[in-house]
Amino acid sequence: MKCIACIVLLALSLEQSAMAQLNFSFARVVDTSMTIPGTQTQTFGGQNAFSSISMSDGGLAFYGTSKAGWFGVYEYARGGLSVIADRTTSVPGTSSPFTALGYVVARNGDALFVGGNQQRGGIYSRFAGSLGILADSQTPLPDGSGSFVGYGSSRPQLESGNAVFFDFEKPSTSPGVFRTTNGALSIVADTRVPLPNGSGNYSRVVDWKIQNDSVYFAGAGSGVQTGLWRKTGNTITTLADQNTQAPDGLGKFVFYDYFGANSTSVVVRAQTRTDGGATALGLFRITGDTITRVADINPTMNVANITTFGGVTVFYDQGQSPAIYAVMDGQPVQRVLAQGDTLDGKLVTNVGMSPNSRDANQFAIWVRFADDNPFVPNQAIYVVTAVPEGGALTAAATLLAAAAARRRRA
Repeated sequence: MKCIACIVLLALSLEQSAMAQLNFSFARVVDTSMTIPGTQTQTFGGQNAFSSISMSDGGLAFYGTSKAGWFGVYEYARGGLSVIADRTTSVPGTSSPFTALGYVVARNGDALFVGGNQQRGGIYSRFAGSLGILADSQTPLPDGSGSFVGYGSSRPQLESGNAVFFDFEKPSTSPGVFRTTNGALSIVADTRVPLPNGSGNYSRVVDWKIQNDSVYFAGAGSGVQTGLWRKTGNTITTLADQNTQAPDGLGKFVFYDYFGANSTSVVVRAQTRTDGGATALGLFRITGDTITRVADINPTMNVANITTFGGVTVFYDQGQSPAIYAVMDGQPVQRVLAQGDTLDGKLVTNVGMSPNSRDANQFAIWVRFADDNPFVPNQAIYVVTAVPEGGALTAAATLLAAAAARRRRA
C-alpha cells in the first residue's frame, strides 16, 4: 500500500492585523490513491470518498467508499489502515452483513458506528477488539416503554467506554438523548423529561457531547424556552437559557445550537436579542458561571461541528462556500481552509469537518480537489495542527511530520 503524506505550513487569515494569529500545518494521511483494506484492488473514491472522521491518540477512524460501491468504517493508526466493519462484516445479532454503514467515532482503541441491514440497525460497538450492540432497533428503551426506531441522526459520542447518542423512540417516535454508563442504558432527556427552571418538557435536542462524567446538550422546550444543559448523574443543570444575560450588552440569548466542549468550558453558537430588538449571532464560551464572547458569526454561515481547546475554537461552515475557520478568544476569526483555496498545489473544491475530529491541538478534515475525476482520483484526509504564532508543534505533530518526511523519502 502506497501512502502519500505531505506537510505544508500555511498561515491563512481573514484579518491582516498585528494581533496574535494561529499557524496551521497540514499533514495528508489518507487519500484516494490507497487500497481499501479488506480488498485486493479497490481504492478509496466515489462522490464522497471520506466522511465522519474521528481522531484520538494520533489515529483516525472514518467512513470510506470506493467508486465501485465498496464501503466500510476504517481505522488509520501507526501508519497503517485496518477495517472496523465493512460490507462483509455480519451485523451483531445476525448472520447477515451490513448493507449500510455511516457515522463512526473512536477513542483509545474503542469505536462506535452506525449501520445495519434489513433485520436490524442501530449503533454498534467495538470494545476490546470485539463487535457488539450498543443500542439498535431491537434494544428496549431504558424504561421499557418501547424500543429505538431511527438511527440515521444518532451521532454517537464516546469517552472512556461510555457513550451518548440521539435516537427516536418507538412507538411514540419522540426524540431523545440517551447514554450508556458501564453498559447500563439511561435517558438523558426526552419529551417526558421536565426542563429545569422552566415549564413543560423538552421538545427537541440539537447537539450533545459527553465530557468526563457529564453529558452536555443544547435544545428547546415549548414556546421560547431554549438552553444549554449539563446532566451529571440524575441532576440536570442549566448552563444558559433564554433568561441568561449575554455579555457585552447584547441582551439575552434567543437560541443555542451546535457547541464544542472540553474539560473546562463549552463554546456554543447562539443568537442574542436586545430589548430594542437588535439581534446578533456569535460564539460564546461558558466557563463555570462566566460567559464571554468568542467571536461574531456572519448570519450567512451555516455553522456546525464546533470544537474547542486551549482558548482556540474551530468550526465548520457547511454552507454554499464550505470552509473551516478558527479563532483564539478575543482575536479575529481566521480561515483555515476553504473552497477556492490552494493546498498541496491543487485547487480545493470542497472541505469538511466532523464533530469528533479533534485530538489535543490537532483536528482532521476531508478535502476534495478540482482534478478529482474517474481517471485522477483526488480526495484526502488531512490532520491539521494549530499553533499560536511563536509557538511550537506538539510532540505528536513533530512525530507526524517526521514520519511524513520519511515516507516522502522512501
